[in-house]
Amino acid sequence: MSIAIEDSKRTAIACKLADIKEVQNLLIANEEKLMSSCSDQEIRDRLGHMLDDDSP
Repeated sequence: MSIAIEDSKRTAIACKLADIKEVQNLLIANEEKLMSSCSDQEIRDRLGHMLDDDSP
C-alpha cells in the first residue's frame, strides 16, 4: 500500500536528511583531524574504529 506524501513534506524530509548528512560529514572530518594529531596509538585505533562505524 502506497501512501501519498505532499511535496512540501517530502521536501522537508529531504532537507532534514541533507542536514543530517552534513553533520555526519563534519563529525567524520573532526575524527580524522583528531586521529592525525593524536600520538597515542590506542586512542588512534579507537578513533579508527569509530570512523569505520561512521563512514557510509
